[in-house]
Amino acid sequence: HSSWTAQPATQSDLGVLLNANNASFHPVEAQGKNRNVAPGAFVNGWTWDRLTYCSDCHASDDASVRGPHGSSNQYILKKPYTASSAYRTMASTELCFDCHTFDTYANDSASTAVKGTSRFNPPQFSTGHTFHVQQKSVPCYGCHASHGSTANPALVATGRNPGLTAYTQTANGGTCTPTCHGRWTYFVNYAR
Repeated sequence: HSSWTAQPATQSDLGVLLNANNASFHPVEAQGKNRNVAPGAFVNGWTWDRLTYCSDCHASDDASVRGPHGSSNQYILKKPYTASSAYRTMASTELCFDCHTFDTYANDSASTAVKGTSRFNPPQFSTGHTFHVQQKSVPCYGCHASHGSTANPALVATGRNPGLTAYTQTANGGTCTPTCHGRWTYFVNYAR
């Protein structure tokens, strides 16, 4: 799945995207750069410093079958994941929420304490992850790259619609320019 082999024209170069020298990446080759994420932001024993395996996402959708030997989900994923930024309602059964807490990232009715385990959420920022995912129906894919980003921290993706056209991260927050409203500067709940 990298340029070291003959790839289909539409396939991403995972050797580039998962490279630990990138601005951000899912932690397959090394611990991620998004350090000290609050434990409540994860489920099932996941932590900010735990490495992942390809098979944590790519596997059979039948739990009785081991390995990535077929799935009814696209990309041989063990759970549904739509690689599209089109407006839609995300479900708690989608792949992202096997590791990331649904209530923290997609349930705007969750308590402020639960939402606060995400840096980009109340109480510091009134309209963070949960507001955008649940109230505005912007899926995770609208603003985040699945495997990694050579240019942006926190797996932020630009160039998707809906999504972000520009993003700048600071030690205590950042500024984003989304496709749906004007430029916003925000502050995070805890340091990176």
